[in-house]
Amino acid sequence: SLLSTVTRQLWVWFILWGLIIPLGIALGGLFPIQTILMQWFTRQRAMALGIVMTAAPLAGFFAQPLLTWLILTTGFWQAGWVFSGEFVIVGLILTLFVVNKPDDLKQHPDGLNPLADETLKDGPGQETKTFHTSRTWTFREVLRTPSFWFITVLGVIHMMPVLMMLAHGVLHFVDVGYSQMEAASVMSTILLGSSIVRFPVGWLADRIEPRLISTIAYAAMMVGYFFIWKAPNLPILMVMSFTFGLTYGTILVMLPTLYGNYFGPDNYPKIMGLVLPLSTVIGAFVPTAAGYLQEKLGSYDVAFLVIIMFLLTGVVSAALARPSPE
Repeated sequence: SLLSTVTRQLWVWFILWGLIIPLGIALGGLFPIQTILMQWFTRQRAMALGIVMTAAPLAGFFAQPLLTWLILTTGFWQAGWVFSGEFVIVGLILTLFVVNKPDDLKQHPDGLNPLADETLKDGPGQETKTFHTSRTWTFREVLRTPSFWFITVLGVIHMMPVLMMLAHGVLHFVDVGYSQMEAASVMSTILLGSSIVRFPVGWLADRIEPRLISTIAYAAMMVGYFFIWKAPNLPILMVMSFTFGLTYGTILVMLPTLYGNYFGPDNYPKIMGLVLPLSTVIGAFVPTAAGYLQEKLGSYDVAFLVIIMFLLTGVVSAALARPSPE
């Protein structure tokens, strides 16, 4: 609401958009929601994450035309901010009904008592189909495991191609001969693929090891990104952009699932408190470096090639991210 009322100077915009809103997102956005899901779900953790993480892109899909219509109808550009602020108020009210842990209601993850239901235990013939740690890890122990660092490498790498596409995708497509409308269509295809895959891949990751799904996803992302770089013709570009979106959405669900399955829900907020700043800083460097290379060399070729090499590292890291011995 302040963005629509008191923003008259650039420094006010920086404070509101650059500090206050990011703080609100960090405290009330996807990270704390994922942390709560980790506590409530074990066997169906990935599916729960997939369902919740589908909400954001779907909301964005509907919000853009809705807010545009609202602004055009009212002739008041601040109407979009005011309308969005009302949804924030609704969100604040809903937080009053959120319970952080099953223990707070004397319940158990998945609604099942582990002492009464032996199917919660991993093992041959048991219902749990993917690895879930039975060990209580300290954060120091987590940091000493190779699997933690392999997964963290995945988390850092998966942001690189996406941030480059957001900053330079349209410019790249226009540079190689596509119209702005065609370039915009390609970008929307990426978002579509990312949004529709999250629930089904979450369901799948409760049945097939997320590490294997991540390995395939990074390999497919690398192939898709290569064709996005070369952009031979519009049909292939659209298919490969959709593929790239599918892989990005897949990895978004796999990363928290891997952390939760390998190290337990209690360590998840500590892990993300370390990993998110690291991936954000490194990720922020990518668009700047890509723009610099384009200005110096006249194309994005080197930037694409470097990111493809990082994606290859992601394939190897995903394959090696096996759970540590219990």
